[in-house]
Amino acid sequence: MGIQLAAELIQEETTSNKNIKLATIFSDNQGALIKSTNPYYSSSGQHIYVQTFNKLRKLKEKIQITLYWCPGSKEIEDNCKVDELAKEATINNKVNNQDIIPSSLSKLQQLATKITPILVPLTEKEKK
Repeated sequence: MGIQLAAELIQEETTSNKNIKLATIFSDNQGALIKSTNPYYSSSGQHIYVQTFNKLRKLKEKIQITLYWCPGSKEIEDNCKVDELAKEATINNKVNNQDIIPSSLSKLQQLATKITPILVPLTEKEKK
């Protein structure tokens, strides 16, 4: 879902700003990255990956898109809390009673003012 949202936001931004020539998407979900670039085998949620693949392919005609895998880390403090919230969001398809994938960037910006951010305090090591 994150890659699909990123592709939608890139599409909206490149439609309104012709100066954008490249975009980068980072994800810690290696499976989603692989399925988003090669969705044509039977799997759960395949239709989402096909939609994402087609959107990325169309965007690639206009700009350079790079996908990166950045592995999640269990050593990061409060990572389990974030993972649990992400899992809950995918199950319920909502976060704080808001739809996960807004229909546009402007809708996302409107929702951002209503969603309470999760503030994670810096560790002593990060403060230095």
